Amino acid sequence: MSFLDKNSFTVLLELSYEIEKLERSNDFYRKKIREDTKNLERIHIPYEIEKYAREKFLMKRENEDVFIIKRG
Repeated sequence: MSFLDKNSFTVLLELSYEIEKLERSNDFYRKKIREDTKNLERIHIPYEIEKYAREKFLMKRENEDVFIIKRG
């Protein structure tokens, strides 16, 4: 036999919210890990290395000009 008093219900509710928050956080980090794993696999291909450097670090070849277009 168990009894739920006001305090135990409050604790249960707080723990339930905490679990939801942690599950959302877990989903976020799992998605991030998948993205990073995909990027690590791509970085072994020379063309992809160049593409990554151009997109993330705005690198360019000597005879090129880079134009940055901001959206929004």
